[in-house]
Amino acid sequence: MEFIRLLIIEPQQDVSSFLVKSLQSYFPKILHIYVANTVEEGIFINRLHQPQIVCGEVLFDQEQNFLYAHLKQENPSAKYFIYSNCKEFYILQQALQLQLHGYLLKSCKQQELIALVSSLIQLVKRESNQLQAMEALVRYHGQMRPMLELKCFYAIMLRQNELYMQNCFQHLHLRVKEAFCYCLLDGYHRDTVESFKEEIYELGYYAICGEMQNECIIYIFYNHTFSEEDFVVIDRCFHSCFPYVQCYGKGSCHQKFTKFYDSYVHAKQNVSVTEVTTKEHKCVENTFVDRLLLLFEQGKEEELQGCIRDHGVYLTTLAKEELYKTIQKYIEDLQKQLEIRYNQVIEKEYFPIFDLEKENAELVVNFTQALDKVFYYLRCEQQQESNVCVKQAMKYIENNYRKTITLQDLATHLHVSSFYVSKIIKTYCGKNFTAIVNDYRIEEAKELLQQGKRMKEIAFLVGFQSQSYFAKTFRKQVGISPTQYQNLYVAI
Repeated sequence: MEFIRLLIIEPQQDVSSFLVKSLQSYFPKILHIYVANTVEEGIFINRLHQPQIVCGEVLFDQEQNFLYAHLKQENPSAKYFIYSNCKEFYILQQALQLQLHGYLLKSCKQQELIALVSSLIQLVKRESNQLQAMEALVRYHGQMRPMLELKCFYAIMLRQNELYMQNCFQHLHLRVKEAFCYCLLDGYHRDTVESFKEEIYELGYYAICGEMQNECIIYIFYNHTFSEEDFVVIDRCFHSCFPYVQCYGKGSCHQKFTKFYDSYVHAKQNVSVTEVTTKEHKCVENTFVDRLLLLFEQGKEEELQGCIRDHGVYLTTLAKEELYKTIQKYIEDLQKQLEIRYNQVIEKEYFPIFDLEKENAELVVNFTQALDKVFYYLRCEQQQESNVCVKQAMKYIENNYRKTITLQDLATHLHVSSFYVSKIIKTYCGKNFTAIVNDYRIEEAKELLQQGKRMKEIAFLVGFQSQSYFAKTFRKQVGISPTQYQNLYVAI
C-alpha cells in the first residue's frame, strides 16, 4: 500500500514531536511524515516531495507573505490545515480565502486532530481513486482509437453502406466532407506512416491508414472542400515523410463515403503509371544535387556531410575530363535548383576555378569544400528568415488567439505554406501551433478565473469553442480543473 505524505511545519520541536507521535500511533501504516522547523525548510520539502497533506503553525515567508499561499502555488492539490494558537481575525480570513481544509487550536483535544487528519486521508484517497479511474479511461480511449480507425478503414475497403460508415466516423468524432487516397508499394515503414499521420493532423487534416496485400493505403480526410493549395501542402508533407518511395499512386477526391473506395482504385491505377515514369526519370530525379537538397530541407546535417564525402570518393575514380564535366554539371544544377526552390542566386565565386592540371583528389576536395560553403550560407539565410517568420507568427497568435484561428489562417497571413510555418514553429518553439495558441488562452483564463468570472463565459472569451474542451485543456496544462483553480483565489 502506498503511503500518504504529510508535512508538519512547526518551529517548536516539542509540538512537532507531539504531532508525529500522535499521528504515527493512529496511522502507523498510512502516513509518511516529514517535519520542517523553518519556513525555508518547509518550502523546500513541499517542492521536493509534494506532500498530500500539510499542517503547521501560522508562518510568513521572508517577504511577509502568508506561507500557505506560497505553498498552494507550488503544490495546489495538497490539503492544508493550520495547527496554531493564533486567533487573529485577518489570519482566519486569509485561511478562508485560500480554502484551507481546517484550523485547529493547539489547545484542542487529540481526538479533534485525529478526526480532521482522518477525514483528509479519506479525501486524498477518494481523489486519488478518481484520478486513477480518469487515467484508465483516457488510456482506454487511447487504445480504442486505433481500433476505431481500423474499423473505418475496413468499412471503406469492404465497401459498406453509407449509414454504416457514417456511424464508424461518428465514433471517432470525425466530420468528413472530402477524402482521397495514397497507395504505397515500397519505401515505407510503420513509424514513418505514424509520423506522417501526426504531421497531417497538425496541418488540419486527418489520416487513417491500413495494409492490404503488401500495400500501405492512406486516406486523407478533410471537413471542408480540398483546394489546390491543400493538395500542394499535403503532397509536400507526403514527399518529406516518404523520400524513398518510388512506387505509389494518388487517388481522386470524393465526397460520399461509398465513393472513398473509388479513390483507392484510382490510386492503384496510377501506381503502374508512376512506376514507369519513375524508372524512365530515375537518373534525373535521384541526382546527387537532388539528394543534397532533400537532406538539407530535412535538416539532416550529418547525412548531408556524409553524402558529400561519399560522393567525393566516387568522383575521384572518374577520368579527368569526365570529372570536370560532371562537376560543372553539378554546379549548374545546384545554381538552377537554388534559384527555383529558395530564390537564392549563388554567384560563381563560391566555386573555385578548376585547373585540369591538378590531381583528381585535389579537384574533388576543392569541390566538396565549395559545397560545404554553399550550404553553410544557405543555412544562415534560412535561419535568419525563419527567425523573422517565427516572430511574426508569435505576434499574430498573440493578437488573435481569442478568435477561432487555424494554422492555415496563420500561413495565409505570413504568405507561406502551412507546412512550412508548422515546421519552423515546432523547430524553434518546441511546440506545435495548437499547443502555443492554447498556452495563450490558458494564461488569460487563469487571470479571468482569479477575477471570479463564470467558467462558461471564460471559455468563449479566450477562444475555446466549448466549455468541455476548455476544461479538458486547462486540467491537462495546469494539473487541476478550472473550478479548483478558481477556488484558490475566490472566497466562499
